[in-house]
Amino acid sequence: FTAATALMGLPADDPMFYESRYADPRIEALTRRIELVAAPGDDVEVVVQLRAGQSIRLHSGGRNILFPDYGHVRAKFIERARPHLGVKAEKVAALVDQLESLDDIRALTELFQ
Repeated sequence: FTAATALMGLPADDPMFYESRYADPRIEALTRRIELVAAPGDDVEVVVQLRAGQSIRLHSGGRNILFPDYGHVRAKFIERARPHLGVKAEKVAALVDQLESLDDIRALTELFQ
């Protein structure tokens, strides 16, 4: 489903998109034509076979797409949370950074109210 969504130019990295479009017949039709094959290591490679016989090949180039580092995950969280939490998104991320040493988890949970 994610591969089909990305190939169609739809917001494949937006979780809210999936909630509203999980049963989209156009995405489902393309999903049936996609074959997922394991690539060596942690690399990601996408090969699109066109009807005319040509193929388009995209490769991750070892950019840790499957296993992003903490900084990337943190930045993506802030990007996704900001529309819902506003400036609190950065505060939540900062508290998560300190989660193991927080004396009281309520400092974090109160930001979601």
